[in-house]
Amino acid sequence: MRRSLAAAVTLATCTVVALPMSPAVGASSDPNAVVIASSASAATPRKVVTERGATVPATGSVTDPQRIPAQYMSMQGEFPPASSGVTAGSWRLNMASWALIQPERGRFTWSELDAWVRDTPARGGTEDLLLMIGLTPAWAAGVAPGPGGFSTEPPRDMSDWDAFVEAIAQRYRGKVAFYQVWNEASLTTFWTGTPDQMAELTARAYRIIHRVDPAAKVVSASAALRTQGSYGAFVPAYLQGLRTRGWPVDVFSAHFYPPSTGGPTTSAGYVRQFQQDLRAAGAPARPLWNTEINYGLAGPGPAYPYVPLSAATQAAYLAQTYLDGLRLGVERVYWYAQLPPRGFLGVNLWPGERSVGAWGTLQRWLVGSVWRGCVTKRTVHRCKTWTGSAGATILWTPGSAKKIKVSRGIHRVCDVLGRCRSVQPGTWISVGSLPVRMTR
Repeated sequence: MRRSLAAAVTLATCTVVALPMSPAVGASSDPNAVVIASSASAATPRKVVTERGATVPATGSVTDPQRIPAQYMSMQGEFPPASSGVTAGSWRLNMASWALIQPERGRFTWSELDAWVRDTPARGGTEDLLLMIGLTPAWAAGVAPGPGGFSTEPPRDMSDWDAFVEAIAQRYRGKVAFYQVWNEASLTTFWTGTPDQMAELTARAYRIIHRVDPAAKVVSASAALRTQGSYGAFVPAYLQGLRTRGWPVDVFSAHFYPPSTGGPTTSAGYVRQFQQDLRAAGAPARPLWNTEINYGLAGPGPAYPYVPLSAATQAAYLAQTYLDGLRLGVERVYWYAQLPPRGFLGVNLWPGERSVGAWGTLQRWLVGSVWRGCVTKRTVHRCKTWTGSAGATILWTPGSAKKIKVSRGIHRVCDVLGRCRSVQPGTWISVGSLPVRMTR
């Protein structure tokens, strides 16, 4: 993906537990019909149903500490947060890259990053920041800078990397909680060193950051799954390098962009693939973050041109992505990005865009609620949440719309664009790609 230095650094089978629905009321001769019952009461004994249908006992109540934190819905920061009309639980910043901060040996340019760290709590609604610190300055690689203004090669002297990591960790000690080692290291756009060299950079950053700021966490170099060839050449070897060094990461990360013509179903398949690769490598239990995602972006290659998306599709893809992440066990999703429409991204989070309204609705549906899991029947995903003593069911299908029979206890349905209406038990409604939320 082509970018200037400031823009260049941006882009590029796990068992799911779910709670069963209450017994369905009514029946239908329509083979595509799905009967939806009201949310179970807080006193109803629970069982956990895996995606494969096996049932095992579950303990606890709906007050179990499974609340969705604000940080689950996070954002890539490109402009001051207030300019986009959205708030996020965390902001990922690429202006922290080594090539930007230290353009010459001994000279650091901190002003832009200082402003973000200083102003984000007031303007972006959170103190939670993820700094992407990778990309080699040309001087450290000993070569002329590439088209993006940085080098894709590893530093000639690893001590130069050590010194930079020490400097940034010292400067933001107690202010920045997360550091990501590199952006899309599986792509030659950003990295042409070996996977083992990247593992070494990761281990060095881990040791230094934890020594300087023991509370800070280190996020692995991200990889882009939509370029499957380069992904396959990089990720298994990178994970092996991390393994031989004792797994020096606190969080695993990847970018689950599909090809330009793909949607959330393709992206969810990439999540499962990455989880399988982690298991194959013997990786320890660590959180998984999706640190960039969007749709419609051109690539990979000329066979996949940019695909503009309708307003309704943008809202549907945005909502499905965050709901799929919860279904699949992703701890955070950073949307790329806070940018105005300019024929680049399929989903644009900017004032005046309907996707901004969908973002706010989804935050109200999810953040602070207790996630109770999902079941899937005839491609309709049904996910349960609890807020206080009130339950809700979120439904959508990535395929063709299905007829849903409303059962006892459900009287209101709202879509992710905030449009609500009353419904009557026993009536039928259509559920499609735009997620809807049913409540009493």
